[in-house]
Order: sequence, then C-alpha cells, then structure tokens
Amino acid sequence: MRYPRAPMRLAISLLLTSLCLAVIGCGGSSRGDATQEGATGSTSTNDTTSGGESTAPRTLYTTTPVPVPQPAVPRDRLAQPTQDIWIEVERAIAERPPEPPHAADENALTAWYGDAFAPWLRGRVDAGTRAEAHANDLEGAPPWERGVAAGLLGYFHEQTAAEARGAPIPASIADDPELLAIYSQSLDGALMPLVRRALEAYRFCLAAFDELAGASEGPAWQEWRDFCEDRGEELVRVYTRPEADAPSSSASSAGATQQGAAQ
Repeated sequence: MRYPRAPMRLAISLLLTSLCLAVIGCGGSSRGDATQEGATGSTSTNDTTSGGESTAPRTLYTTTPVPVPQPAVPRDRLAQPTQDIWIEVERAIAERPPEPPHAADENALTAWYGDAFAPWLRGRVDAGTRAEAHANDLEGAPPWERGVAAGLLGYFHEQTAAEARGAPIPASIADDPELLAIYSQSLDGALMPLVRRALEAYRFCLAAFDELAGASEGPAWQEWRDFCEDRGEELVRVYTRPEADAPSSSASSAGATQQGAAQ
C-alpha cells in the first residue's frame, strides 16, 4: 500500500528532527552518576598458589567484550578511568536497537520513534556522556591511557551512529525509493553530531599514540594506533557523499576531514 508522499515527508522530517535533538540535546544529565555506573561491570578475585599463598587479585569483567584491540598491558592494570570507560562502552553497546513496528502506517512509525527508538538512542547518548566524564580524569595520564580511552569513545560513537543508521526501516518508507532517499539523507544529517564526536575521538587517539613515536613502548601500542586510523578513515568514507552528488567544494572538504582524522 502506498501512502501520500507529502504527509510522509513531513512525518520523516519531524521524526528525524526529534532524533537530531535527542543526539545533541540529552547529554549532561548523567555526569553525577559516572563513578557509580563505572564500578558495576567488574569484580575482583584472588588466586592462590599450590602452597596456599595469595597472588595479586584479578579483575573479572562481567560485560560483553567489544571488538577493539587488546591493550599492551593487562586491562585491569590500566588507570581506573580508562577501565570505567571500557566498562561503560561494553555495557551500552550490549543494549541493541529496538525492533521496528509491525504496522507500516504513519501513526505506527511515529509511535515507534517516540516510544522505542528515541529512548534507546537517548540511553546511548547518556552512556557516552558518562564515559566522556571519566575521560576528563585522564588529563596528564600516559599517552596509552589517553589513546585507549579516546579509541573506545570513538568506537562507541561510531557504533551508535551505525546502529541507528542501520535500524530496520518501516515498509512504508523502504518500499518507496523517493521516501527512502529522503529518510536516508535526513537520518545521516541527524546523526552527524555522533559522527563528528567519533572522528574527534579517533583523532585524539592517533595524537596520543603518536606521542610514543621512537619510545620503547611505541611498537606495543601500534595495533591501537592502526585501529583508530582505520576507523577514522572508514567513517569519512561512509558519511561523505559521492562527488557526483555533492558540490565540488564538498569533495575537498571531505579530503581535509580525512587528512585531519589521520593525523
């Protein structure tokens, strides 16, 4: 069944405007809970030797791992703010986007965005705010601490944007090429604040690990540096419009963005 394009265009515009406001407008309310939230994703245990002597305590993480490189030092030996960021990211990424509505009409779409999708996205944005609050405690920390923290934040923002972008699309939009194009372009625009935060985090990650150039610790952290460089370049590729669809100035601007992400 086809729905009138004009009302659906208006619905898409209103819904994605609300989505944009959710992305850029709901951080900051959870900063006071950052320490408490970050302390619940792990537990410590002591091993004993065959003679009954206690060894150093090990941290058992209860969150689901995310696909980032392993650190060059044991994760539980990283600074506490870095560990808290890692836990916050793992906990948030485990919360998957909601399933789309069964009905494909305009009212069902509006209700789904308001009652399911937007709350999920707000929860992700709040988790990012808590994680970034922990990063503020790493000022003056060694480069690898700041690099790992920034890389985790970059992955978090990138994944949140990707999951929002890849959420199932109601049939009333997916079956109509014109509405689908409007939806896709509007959604990418609404998600650009997250994409910019991801790119900024990956740039910080690269800058931190570049401080180790020539140092003995440098090779051990090369995988993390490569991870941040590769993810930043992929972000630019995914969210840059093809040259044929954009003004000539956009192509040079995208090139400058990519160059900045690789530095």
